[in-house]
Amino acid sequence: MGPRKLKTWILFCVCCCAVLISGCATGRPDPTLPFAKKADAALVVAAAKSQTKPAKPSFAQVAFQDDESGAHAVSRIPDIVEPVEPPGTSSSPTFAPTGPVTLEAMDCFLLANHPEILKAQSKIGELEGKQLQTTLQPNPRVGLTSEDINADDGAGRYGVFFGRRVVRGNKLELSSAVVEAELEIARAEHAAIVQRIRIELRQRYYRLLIANEKVQLATELVDIAEKSAAASNELFTAQEIAKAQVLRSELELENARLLQQRTINDGLKARRRLASLLGESELPLDSLASDIEDLRPMVDFETAFDNLLASHPELSAALADVERSRRNLARQIVTPIPDVTWQTSVVYDFTTDEVVGGFQVGIPFPSRDRNEGAIRQAASAIESAEHSVDQKAQELRDQLIESWSAFQDARLQAETYDQKIIKKSTEALKLVTRGYKEGETSFSELLLAQKFFAQTKIDYLAQLEQMWLRRLEIEGLLSHFSRHTPDALPLEF
Repeated sequence: MGPRKLKTWILFCVCCCAVLISGCATGRPDPTLPFAKKADAALVVAAAKSQTKPAKPSFAQVAFQDDESGAHAVSRIPDIVEPVEPPGTSSSPTFAPTGPVTLEAMDCFLLANHPEILKAQSKIGELEGKQLQTTLQPNPRVGLTSEDINADDGAGRYGVFFGRRVVRGNKLELSSAVVEAELEIARAEHAAIVQRIRIELRQRYYRLLIANEKVQLATELVDIAEKSAAASNELFTAQEIAKAQVLRSELELENARLLQQRTINDGLKARRRLASLLGESELPLDSLASDIEDLRPMVDFETAFDNLLASHPELSAALADVERSRRNLARQIVTPIPDVTWQTSVVYDFTTDEVVGGFQVGIPFPSRDRNEGAIRQAASAIESAEHSVDQKAQELRDQLIESWSAFQDARLQAETYDQKIIKKSTEALKLVTRGYKEGETSFSELLLAQKFFAQTKIDYLAQLEQMWLRRLEIEGLLSHFSRHTPDALPLEF
């Protein structure tokens, strides 16, 4: 074989290798992913069936504009990706307890299925993958090389090369440390979301409990008002009272019915809001077992604030952000340290019939870009993160002050109702009832005492509701639920 034929044969082999490496596709590349080819046939059949009116692409399709022909190619989501089903489908988890509905069961269901909690967990998974990626070394490079083709009418030199980039300055470990701090932030944010949702569950749960109690008391008020109106009509028929008293009793009846309907609506709203938090439209919540008056004592304010600083997840996230900023500064400082790129090659010289080796080493020279701007930015970010910690601590203290003050006010009023007002109204009702049985008081006085007693209980429940809501706010600020299991409810400090 002559030198010219040998050169032609070698060039042909190099071209074949280049085609195999780059792929044999010609023309404009298809934007459709390779594993969606089977689905394209179904698209063609569907398009043939619907020639009268083109189908509107769904949210899972993206249209690409062809610059040459103006035609649209539709790229579909790959078959390996599971389709996203709308909420409320049969595959969505449902809250269906086998026994009585308890706060513990709802709590466990929320922790396992609430979308915001699952989203926070997915973010942690993303950062774990990001951290894994930062630990991977750069891939080596391998390829073909050729030199002196057609030089002195010869075939030239052909061979292979191998090389890689060596990361210096401990950059990979420092980058991994930065992502680890980001992971700590994500875990703290996840804990904050869990805590907020559990507090919201308890607030809605106790709102429903108290709403059910208000409905019962309002129903009792309607019964009392109906009896009062009937008695007034009988007395008016017997010409013992004036018409004005009859109208007054009927007005009281309408007000009682209005109050009853309002409490029923409030109960329905509380029930639906609790069901909505669980992702349901309706819940079997006819009987809820809990003592709304079982409030255990709390610690003093300063101890509560110390607990807040030690355990609140938002403050933990702010502290983790400070650590992330410090690690990022360390990473930016080593960025100017250049990485080393080396390459070795082995070629065959067809002119001299010899095997020749080669070696190259390259390193950037940081004469202009020493990463000064990024280093200054990272240093300022540390100060900003430290100020954010102080700001968050101040905000949490203000929230604790407001919730603590509101809780103390609601507790004072609830205790006054429980220990004084309700006791006195109960005693007054007993005296009026005894006097009515002995003929010393009228029936209207008895109904008035009964109405006052029921209205006092409704007012007491309103104060008790405020006390529960404020207490739960305080428990949320103190990260109380994050240190206990749902089986420990109701929780105490």
